[in-house]
Amino acid sequence: IGNMSSLKMVDMTHMNLDNHKPAEKYYKKSLKTAHLLENPHYRTDARHHLGRWYHAARHSGHPTKIKQRYINKAQATFESAVKTSSEPKVDLWTSYANFLIDIQQLLQAYDYLIHSIDSGDHESRL
Repeated sequence: IGNMSSLKMVDMTHMNLDNHKPAEKYYKKSLKTAHLLENPHYRTDARHHLGRWYHAARHSGHPTKIKQRYINKAQATFESAVKTSSEPKVDLWTSYANFLIDIQQLLQAYDYLIHSIDSGDHESRL
């Protein structure tokens, strides 16, 4: 558990400093650790943060082909996080909705925002 928290802090720090490659490395390491721990909550959380990283990386001045690759990876990673989530996760759903709005998938984004509002999840952060 401490290892997951440490990895999460390192990857978030790199992301906040715009050190994109090291951030991606630590997000992936967090996901690998979550799989090794066989903890569904950690896997969902790691996928959520990796999806957010791919979404942010899309805006990093890369060529269109690479941006599209990040879009595809973000969408697949967010969808995987949603599928593995065993409980309502407002923060995950709103992050995914923000990504969907950014790529103009507004109806799907709307559904996730409605899920967030109706979930009754008072533990997560919007």
